[in-house]
Amino acid sequence: MRPDIKAGIDQAIDGSSSSEAHGTTGRALSLARAIPYGEVSRYSQLAVLSAGMNLGLPVLLHESGGIAERTAVALTLATAFIVNFIAARSYVFKASGAFTPQMLRFAAASAGFRIAEYMAFLFLHTFFGLFYVLAIGVVLLISFGVKFVFYRSYVFAPVDNGWATLTATQLVTLLETWSQPPRAAAKAFVAADALLFGALFAYFLFYPHTGFEGVIPDNIAQTAYWSLLTRPELVGSIGSSSPKGGLIVLLGSAHLISYEIFESTWPFKAMLAAFFAATLFLIYRIAMDFGGPIAGLLAVLVAMGSTYLPQTFYTGSSNLFFLPLVLLGLLLLSKSRDRPAVMVLGLAATIRPEALIIIGMVVVHRYLRRGDWRKSIEFSAYGAIAFVFFVLMAYWSQGSWDRIGGGAATGYPAFASLQTVEHLRVTVGQFFSERFVTLLLLPAVFSLIRMEYARAYLYFYAMALAFIFLVIIDFFGMHYRYIAAGQVIIFALGCGGLMQIYAYIRRPSLSMPGTSTIVMGAAATAVAVAVVFWSTRDPTTCLMLLAFPTSYLLAAVAKHRTGSDRLLIVSHIAIALFVAAAPIASAVKARQAFGTALDTHHPAILDALEFLGDPRIPPGSAVIAEDELLNYVLVKRPDFFSAARSIQSFNVMTDTQRREALSKTQFLYVSKRQNYGWNYLFYLPRATWVTDPFRTIVLEMIRTNQPRTVFGSTLEPIYNSDTRFIARIRPDSDGEPGRR
Repeated sequence: MRPDIKAGIDQAIDGSSSSEAHGTTGRALSLARAIPYGEVSRYSQLAVLSAGMNLGLPVLLHESGGIAERTAVALTLATAFIVNFIAARSYVFKASGAFTPQMLRFAAASAGFRIAEYMAFLFLHTFFGLFYVLAIGVVLLISFGVKFVFYRSYVFAPVDNGWATLTATQLVTLLETWSQPPRAAAKAFVAADALLFGALFAYFLFYPHTGFEGVIPDNIAQTAYWSLLTRPELVGSIGSSSPKGGLIVLLGSAHLISYEIFESTWPFKAMLAAFFAATLFLIYRIAMDFGGPIAGLLAVLVAMGSTYLPQTFYTGSSNLFFLPLVLLGLLLLSKSRDRPAVMVLGLAATIRPEALIIIGMVVVHRYLRRGDWRKSIEFSAYGAIAFVFFVLMAYWSQGSWDRIGGGAATGYPAFASLQTVEHLRVTVGQFFSERFVTLLLLPAVFSLIRMEYARAYLYFYAMALAFIFLVIIDFFGMHYRYIAAGQVIIFALGCGGLMQIYAYIRRPSLSMPGTSTIVMGAAATAVAVAVVFWSTRDPTTCLMLLAFPTSYLLAAVAKHRTGSDRLLIVSHIAIALFVAAAPIASAVKARQAFGTALDTHHPAILDALEFLGDPRIPPGSAVIAEDELLNYVLVKRPDFFSAARSIQSFNVMTDTQRREALSKTQFLYVSKRQNYGWNYLFYLPRATWVTDPFRTIVLEMIRTNQPRTVFGSTLEPIYNSDTRFIARIRPDSDGEPGRR
């Protein structure tokens, strides 16, 4: 290595910490002043010239010169190499060193970068599944900047200008400064925080989204419950989603303000964007507490490029509203601000009651075991208030205690296959199929071991106990969405853990960790590998789990043997660049996918839109219809029905209850869309439902279009199309069960 470059890196390694007092802003400004904008401009011009030459010269040689294609391409590559070298040396960098060594270094660097670019392309395209054009763009963009720095600081750098020394020192110093947790971490907002939140909010405000029509059916149901609160005759009519008081108020009022007062979709979209921006901002704050702003920004990028989190925004799922409240509560707990933390968690519990588990853990772990009864009672009271509100809102919308939890009581028992150990394995495997969950899992564990306040975030995973319990008692089945939200903690702590690992190895005197630390680390690694392999059955995923830790371990071994941090710095920068680049490409790809799906409505929405466009049922009727159809109609035209009942709820009634329900109903409305598994005709979680007498009658009417009698009422088909079936219901005058 050249003496000036070595001196620069040595100075960065040995003296970067001595200038900490100058502050982050001063370093950033100093680095900005050191950027050679003229050379960057000339280098960009050369890049454009080189691209044009690589594309145009082969065509010119082959089409006009009659040279064979392979020969034309070979001549082009040779010409481009010579032109690029001469232009870079004499025009871009105006180098004055020896010609031959510079040419050899340029040749070696060009070959090395081509290999690295191709390997990076294969990794992004094959391993992460990125569209090949997008993968090429990401690789070339990063390569453009790296090559400029490398050419200027090594290939063409004059010995006496000192730029390499300055740049190496500033880059490493800036990296370390922005990788340190802020000293005033408890401060809620600063200008940079407000700017980041505003940027995230603006980005997602203009994200492709259809507004309320894009919301997941479960939360359309929550909005429909809002309509029931002032219409007692419709209470208990729907139940496709367990009522959640906080969501009922939040979504109901948002729909009222947006669509009925302002008559625009923008206020509703702004509400969705604000909650998702808050989630990403809190991920940033949590990661920043462990690894500084760089860790925070990396965590935000990883979250935006993940598979699940953007879907919570696009579909408006309950986690979109639940996660920011839980994350804020955990952030406050990590700073020992327990009272506001529990209050925030109480608000979260009105949206999803599993937040009560975190409150209970805080009360037991932090206060009851210390005998602090006053705060134990106070904090328990906050949870109790949230629970009472949740239960009362559920009762208000359902009208009976047995229906307040939804599930089997409202017509939705789980499939038996969803309660098996094999299904649990597949669900956990789906969790680890998110690449960055696996890559960042062990760095997150490092944060938990090293930083005591990080352990407050373990409360998050206590909520999984609730789902396991509910699966055991056959309340509902295990679904991926119940555990997917756990990714956010891994993203935040994992990115912070990368900076923690770097800082730990970077210390001037790297010593062997204590026995307890080694044992804890080894045990955590063994458990993680075992769980990942059990759930995914994929050795490659296990290798991914060890990728980042192995890189840092090799760097630590190199430092222990040579006393040099060079491999550590290079490895850390490479990992940080990868963690930043790969999610950006995924986020762009997801945005494009959501954009193409704007005109594709959910099957349940299609049913409702078809009904509202051509109801075939007069207003003021009493109906039995699909749950999801009723949800949307009750939101958009809540006074259309005089009485309503979901056919899914009707399906789990006793024969006596069915007879009574049919006697009070005028129409039956059934969807025939097979691409939505919760529709009555296709939702068969129990084998006995296949031979259910009412289902048999409905299927026979659909096939023959002839009236049939069941449970003391005659059903007469009045409309039978490819997408829906409608029958008029007339109670028999004699009350006899009639023909079947």
